[in-house]
Amino acid sequence: MLADRALDVSAAEHNGRSLCWRSCTGDTAPEFYQPEGIEWLHGFFGGLICTCGLTHFGAPCVDEGAPLGIHGRISNTPAQEVRTISGWKGDDYVVGVRGKVMECSVFGPCLRLSRSIFASSARANSTCTTK
Repeated sequence: MLADRALDVSAAEHNGRSLCWRSCTGDTAPEFYQPEGIEWLHGFFGGLICTCGLTHFGAPCVDEGAPLGIHGRISNTPAQEVRTISGWKGDDYVVGVRGKVMECSVFGPCLRLSRSIFASSARANSTCTTK
C-alpha cells in the first residue's frame, strides 16, 4: 500500500505467487509524476490497485483547451487522514487502512476519493489451487 500514491496497492501475493502484474518501473515517488502525453507511464507500477481518473482517464487529449495526459494525476497524489485498523471480528483477525485522496484545483473541480482496504485472517488462511 502506497500512502503517497492514493493508497494504491503496488504488490500483492498469496503463497509466494504474485496476484498482480508489476511493471519494470517499480514503485516510483509521486515527485516524478509527468503529466504530459503518455509520460505517466514512466511511473506506472502496474500493481493490484492503480487509480486512474478522477477527472480524466484514458488517452491523452485536449479538453476545452486544457491538455490532459494519460489517466490523470490522482495516482500520484498522497492520501490524507490515513489510518490503520486492526482487531478481532469474531474468530477472524482483520487489518486494514482507510484514507482520502483529493483531486482539486483552484477554480476547477474538487473531487474526493475515500478508500478502505481490508484483509482478514480467514481469507489469508484459505488455499488457492491453480491448474
